[in-house]
Amino acid sequence: MKVKLIMLVSWLLTIGSISPLQSQTSSKVDSVMTLLSELPHDVKRLDFLYNLASQDETSIQALYYSGLLLEEAKLQKNSKYQSLALYFELKFYFFKNDREMVQHCFGEIDSVARRVNNYDVFFQAYGTAIELSVMNGNHELAIEEATKMLTKAQSLGNGKGEMIAYLILAEAFFHTSRNEQALEMIRNSYIKISPADSLPNQIAALTGICWILDAVKETVNQKMYLDLLNGLLEKYLSQNRVIDPIVTAARMNCADFYLRYYIRTNQLEEARDFFQKASLLYQNDMHPYDRALYYKANAEFYRFNGMYDNAVVASDSLLNITGKLFRRDYFEALVLKADILSLSGDKKAAVPIYQQMIAMKDSIQIYLFSDQMKQMRERYKLDELLMIQEKKKNDMELIALGTLLLVFLILAFIAFLIYRYRGKQRLSEKESRLAKEQMEEANQVKEHFLLNMNSSVQEPVNTVIQYSNLIADNPELNQASMQKYSAIIQKNSDYLLGLINDVLDLSRLESGTKVFNLSVANMVSICEEAIHVIDVKSDNTSKISFYTDLKEVYAQIDMEMMSKRLSEILKSRKGEVERKIAFYLERKENEPVLLFRIYGSYLCDETNDVNHEIGLQNDMNRLVFEHMGGVYHMVKDQGEERPYIFISFPICDMNEASNTIKEEILLEQSVDEEMLDAERLEIEPMNAKTDQMTETVTQASGLSELDMGGLIVDALDPEELEALKEEFARMRTEKLEADLNDTRKNNDDRSTK
Repeated sequence: MKVKLIMLVSWLLTIGSISPLQSQTSSKVDSVMTLLSELPHDVKRLDFLYNLASQDETSIQALYYSGLLLEEAKLQKNSKYQSLALYFELKFYFFKNDREMVQHCFGEIDSVARRVNNYDVFFQAYGTAIELSVMNGNHELAIEEATKMLTKAQSLGNGKGEMIAYLILAEAFFHTSRNEQALEMIRNSYIKISPADSLPNQIAALTGICWILDAVKETVNQKMYLDLLNGLLEKYLSQNRVIDPIVTAARMNCADFYLRYYIRTNQLEEARDFFQKASLLYQNDMHPYDRALYYKANAEFYRFNGMYDNAVVASDSLLNITGKLFRRDYFEALVLKADILSLSGDKKAAVPIYQQMIAMKDSIQIYLFSDQMKQMRERYKLDELLMIQEKKKNDMELIALGTLLLVFLILAFIAFLIYRYRGKQRLSEKESRLAKEQMEEANQVKEHFLLNMNSSVQEPVNTVIQYSNLIADNPELNQASMQKYSAIIQKNSDYLLGLINDVLDLSRLESGTKVFNLSVANMVSICEEAIHVIDVKSDNTSKISFYTDLKEVYAQIDMEMMSKRLSEILKSRKGEVERKIAFYLERKENEPVLLFRIYGSYLCDETNDVNHEIGLQNDMNRLVFEHMGGVYHMVKDQGEERPYIFISFPICDMNEASNTIKEEILLEQSVDEEMLDAERLEIEPMNAKTDQMTETVTQASGLSELDMGGLIVDALDPEELEALKEEFARMRTEKLEADLNDTRKNNDDRSTK
């Protein structure tokens, strides 16, 4: 039964893949090769080679022709014939029971199927590879692989692949005595038989179904499948003149199935008809399983009709055939013969057979059980081995991934270092370029500044030298001319001195060595004082208009430096008739910031002859105001609005200002107290020295202090004494008034702050 099912499934896998042309080749190889050399390299050549390879799949010639077919299919890039050639090679190694080569060929077919997305031949090859496991008794492995095949076929929607998988599962379940599952697989395989399949394909599938139904003695649906198989056989006979031997065997099997079915259902007349039909189809060169089925059906028919002698002869023939096959089939033949002998009344001959059956039954069950357990253990070991291999593979992949990641990190780090080095190099080059540009610009500014300064310095120096020489060379100059020339020399000297001081101050400001005495002051008062200083100058021509709504607003500044810078901004240039200046002081809305806007200052002028002085003063103003926390810059022409100077200062909080003032007052008081203490320390030694001298004179004269005072008073006449008293009173009054005025002034200053 086992090998017969393998043959049927194998036949199903072979036929129907492609319909071969009728072979017109000669039996001689030379004639075949001559004919092959004359064919063009097209599909006819592929069909011819296909016919040659399919003549005898077990012969070495078939392997040779399948190799030629594979080369020609690769040359013509025909994927279908590539798959068929590989399948012929797989079938050859299948009959040689070469599992390694079968797996190799199947892997090649899998690669072609994936490339062209055609899985018809793929599932035929897959089923054949699984059948090799069934043939070698590896049923559990076959069940697992067939389940995988079924899942793949279902995912691809390939009905033929599903049908083959169901048949293999039914076969494996039957051989492991899982009949219910085998029947379930049979029903599923029948559902997958398509009317579009070829007749040999459908015949092979239904024959396998009927074999399993007959083996498990299922009579409910057996008649339906037998009728279907018989109808297909009749249809095949009507369409083909040449009958394939496998089809003839299928016809005899169908008759035997009918015979056994009618015997089981007690239909004698129908059973006799199919007994005669099977006898006509029987051939001695049929496969042993076909002959075993024939003799088994005959023995059952003779037993059913009470012809026990004929039944014993048929059972002996069955035993001779099954003794060389599977033990389970031989055991069933023994059961049949023992039953026939028992019915015939020859119980003496039946007893040894029953004893042999009992021993065989236990051994068969033990064998089947041990065989399944062995396969399960082997499968478990295989699964464990696969898990170990998979784990090793995963470990290797992790190691490779970790290595790649490490290499990537190293490369990334190297790239980062290179990028950083190049970035630093670019930055260094950029800084060097900027430094060079700044140096060149500074040199240009310095040269321009020195050029302008030379002109600014040269004129007053020349004036001083000329007038000094004029005074020295003309001693007879009158007083008026002398005073005039001296005034000119003094004026130019003052100008030079101020210019030099400005340059030195600018240098200190740029180097950060300028010392500022910061304190909290009322900015409104500072602005008013600066305007007052400008107004009282004799050479001033500035007309300053001061606009502000603020009464008191405090900021932390250097008052002396602030007054000087504001005066510089508000003053007029030498020689100007009149300069109008608008001075705006306001507080920025919702922010503690004080804003200055000064229109009309000479620092906004662009006249070439004063550019050096304007640049110098603007640089000083910017540095001074920035040091005190402010902002200074010039706003150029904006539409109708003329250029102006913009200054901003952060306003101090009143509480902070009050605290600062208190600290300053306390500091002044502590300084005053220290000064008084120092004066007291200086006076006390002098008083002591005076007392010592008085004591010395007293001791020398023998008079007391009172006597000495009296002598002094007595030495003065009354008028001199009165004058001395008045003078002393006047000096005391002046001293008191001076102290009172100082006290009032200090109080007023503190109130103002």
